[in-house]
Amino acid sequence: MNRKEKKEINWLLGIILGAMGLIFYLSFMAADAFMFGFTPPVWIIRISDFFFLNPVYLDVLSTIFLIAIIGLLLNDRKRTGKVKH
Repeated sequence: MNRKEKKEINWLLGIILGAMGLIFYLSFMAADAFMFGFTPPVWIIRISDFFFLNPVYLDVLSTIFLIAIIGLLLNDRKRTGKVKH
């Protein structure tokens, strides 16, 4: 795989990770505020209710998220030469 293909794959995986991170954030925004002892504004509660995730979908998104992170790590790895002592 050449450098251009690796860059395109990294870009695509980055977009996927960013979109899923935004979905997680919007889904848990109000719950996090309550967890830390704050009362979230009404608009945060409405957005969190709109993006409520079924636990099955949450597991699927989490799995895709982890696979994308592993893909980014493995795709960007460089071969190193033999270490001389």
